[in-house]
Amino acid sequence: MKQRKRRKFKRAGKFWVYIVECCDGTFYTGYTPNVEKRLELHNNGKGAKYTRDRRPVELVWSKEYKYFKKAFLMEKRIKGLTREQKEKLVGGKRLDKVLAEASGRQACGVNVAQQDLPRGGADTAAKCSRVYIKTFGCKMAAMLHTDFTIVG
Repeated sequence: MKQRKRRKFKRAGKFWVYIVECCDGTFYTGYTPNVEKRLELHNNGKGAKYTRDRRPVELVWSKEYKYFKKAFLMEKRIKGLTREQKEKLVGGKRLDKVLAEASGRQACGVNVAQQDLPRGGADTAAKCSRVYIKTFGCKMAAMLHTDFTIVG
């Protein structure tokens, strides 16, 4: 039995996360090392199964990443956005701002619901900022303990 030669997978270089708009107005999100080639595959019916019956597709948004893993993970996060949030992204709003809104916090701060506070309320929340940074991913809270906004 003839063995196929495996091509080494490139993990660093140029990787793109992209959004295409299908002919029926829906969005499809993907990642690729070559946007032009991937767009051609989508329009020839050789791309994703979702886009085969929704041709032609048009590239409406893309962002370059240096590492495969970052592009892959960002694709997953964008796929989790609502249509309205994707429309904001396609309309020119910055990706970090759209993702911040999507996760329920402001881009420069952390919104914490009252029920999310540890026992002891707001005073304890400042002491537990590391927990909230890990939970919400906002580095600003580490520098500004007063950046917590109590909601609810």
